Amino acid sequence: MGSMTADNTGASGQNIASPRYSEARSRRNATQVRDGTERELLGYLHLDAGQLADLRRVEQEATRRARHEISLATLVLNWVHFVLEVERGYQLGGYDYTNDLDTRRILEDFMDEVPGIRPGIQAILQPCDHRFRDATVESNEPLGGTLAVIDGAFVRRPRDEIPWWYFRSPGSWDPV
Repeated sequence: MGSMTADNTGASGQNIASPRYSEARSRRNATQVRDGTERELLGYLHLDAGQLADLRRVEQEATRRARHEISLATLVLNWVHFVLEVERGYQLGGYDYTNDLDTRRILEDFMDEVPGIRPGIQAILQPCDHRFRDATVESNEPLGGTLAVIDGAFVRRPRDEIPWWYFRSPGSWDPV
């Protein structure tokens, strides 16, 4: 551990006890984890230059629509983290839950847009999906996913086109 003075300044002279320093360090650490995970994921997927270009295009389009950065690696990490939260007892409300379910839909969209990633991503998602099913109960009504955007307009999806994960909820959870 680096040296620290009595006034909480580290070797760089920054006040390491300040919220601003902690926030900057957290962002830097999160970026390092994301970048490292992305390198590992892309190495695992063995994408050619064309597939990688397609993936970057899909990520850019998703980022534009969401108005915040979206990457395949972040989506995979978010789905894994969400499944862990559900297994431990999901603590947030229905709005957050459906947003978290949307992560899985976006992953499916990525696999549709860049078919070369499907085998590798499915291999990663399959155990998570299995754990998610084990940690949830089937619900008669979907908890989201009922609308699709077609030609810029919202259209109600037929029930049989709503992905399975929207019909799952934590067993002892009240989504209100």
